[in-house]
Amino acid sequence: MKDGAQVIFSSDAARAAWTQRAKQIDRRALDDWRNDHLTPSILQECNEGLSSQSLEEVFVHPEFERDVIYVKETDERMGSRIENVTFDQIVGDQANYLISAAKESGKSTVLKQIALKIARSENGKHSHSVPVLLNFGNFKAYRAQLETLVRQKLPQLPQGLTVQRLLTDGLMTVLIDDVEFHSTDRKLAMVQFIATYPKNRYILATSTTFVESAAIQPEISPDVPFIQARLRGLRHRSLLALIEN
Repeated sequence: MKDGAQVIFSSDAARAAWTQRAKQIDRRALDDWRNDHLTPSILQECNEGLSSQSLEEVFVHPEFERDVIYVKETDERMGSRIENVTFDQIVGDQANYLISAAKESGKSTVLKQIALKIARSENGKHSHSVPVLLNFGNFKAYRAQLETLVRQKLPQLPQGLTVQRLLTDGLMTVLIDDVEFHSTDRKLAMVQFIATYPKNRYILATSTTFVESAAIQPEISPDVPFIQARLRGLRHRSLLALIEN
């Protein structure tokens, strides 16, 4: 009963879903799970294939740039300027990003480090505090399979907390590597997933050639805006730091 009106459900399943949604997520339990289970899982994924040093020990923060479009007041023509974007800015931002980079440029490593930084951040500081790393090459041509992939990447969720709840409430940062915009079926599944769960944050990485052009902005999801950023190659000083480590 609420204000004298009885809540009527169409089925037992609807009642259970409403009851689950009405419960507040235990933020302390979520933070404990991130520290005890999610972060070690991501750390293990980051260090796969490394022998002596961890990826964190040798990782050099890359630099990014983006094209900012503006209108020149004098002649009303469109122009653009290049604006620098830092690694920490992408980590701490709440915006969605499409990162373009050349093949074998280290974008996969960058995504892993972003996921690890987010997993270790304080929940109050970063609302999309549950990162998950996916690879576009593993997608099938239907959205539900992506939900399964997300579920497989989240170990031992706290009791009463489901992947569906995390996605619906927008508590996740979904990082997708090797996005291929020419792959129509898999791209459609990804777009449907983003449209179904728009409250989450998305960071995509691609080596698709045409994305490098500032004049061409690939549409990912009409109602979910993305900032397009390019991954710069490491400068000489950064390369030396990486080699010395």
